[in-house]
Amino acid sequence: NKNRTASTIRTILQKNGGRLGENGSTSHLFFNCGVIRIDNKDLNNDVALELAINSGANECESSNNHHEIICEMKDFYKVKSSIEKKISNLIYSGIEWRARDILKLSKEQKEKVIIMLESLDEIDDIQNIFINCEF
Repeated sequence: NKNRTASTIRTILQKNGGRLGENGSTSHLFFNCGVIRIDNKDLNNDVALELAINSGANECESSNNHHEIICEMKDFYKVKSSIEKKISNLIYSGIEWRARDILKLSKEQKEKVIIMLESLDEIDDIQNIFINCEF
């Protein structure tokens, strides 16, 4: 129920010092992109970068656990199918909202945001939460 969920979200935000904005009021802070994660045990950094470039992706970031390939939303299915031809076991693939700029928060602000995020995560109707702050 959209109205019930919006009311619950509004209440949680108000209790934590925030407020619910209008539709699209924060869309300028984020961009939509395709994200594909591959276990880094399956291929090394150079091979992952080459795979990302050859599939038409924009970026390839490697961490200790996985390689994250990022592409334009419109190219997501093309890039994903190109990668799946070479790698069969993807950790994750999907379209996400990514922050254009990351905010640095004080310890107190981080604690408040964590409490709010935990409260929002408990709502069954909420599927994804995207934020633009660093933890």
